[in-house]
Amino acid sequence: MITQIRVYPRIAIEDAVKGSRPIINGAPWHLISIYTLPENLLMTEDNRHFLSMQGAVEFLSLRFWDIDEKTFEKIRAHRFQEKFKHAKLFEKWQAVSIIQFLKDINKRPEEEILAVHCDAGISRSGAVGSFACDFFRLDYNEFKAMNPNLLPNAYVSKVLREEAGMTPLFIY
Repeated sequence: MITQIRVYPRIAIEDAVKGSRPIINGAPWHLISIYTLPENLLMTEDNRHFLSMQGAVEFLSLRFWDIDEKTFEKIRAHRFQEKFKHAKLFEKWQAVSIIQFLKDINKRPEEEILAVHCDAGISRSGAVGSFACDFFRLDYNEFKAMNPNLLPNAYVSKVLREEAGMTPLFIY
């Protein structure tokens, strides 16, 4: 069962892959990896292998941008521009994948940790981590103390909560 959630920036996971700094010692852990561009996929077979040697058990890798529906519509109008050609909005199927992943890893009887990362470890991973904290009914004050710099993406939070059938969360 998941007893703790930790949110990280991409560089922390990259350092763990290189072996220069393990991110979690002791307990088995699971990773949700969020990336922006296709070429930034971090969860390759080699990287999964290195993280498995450090206690990682299960992995979920998803690609979406740190945007909401309105921003995505504006970006779609400018897709002809090179910098926007890979824009990807968080989708319901991704929320369903996260929810199923959380259900599956929580079935394990050992006390384990969920790690979530995105580029900065603030918004997208903050939304997923905050949602998981609520989903697992963990102490939000402990979660926030361990992950103090989060600013969860409101759109990602909304889609996750809708797909899980949870009460809407109002983020200001």
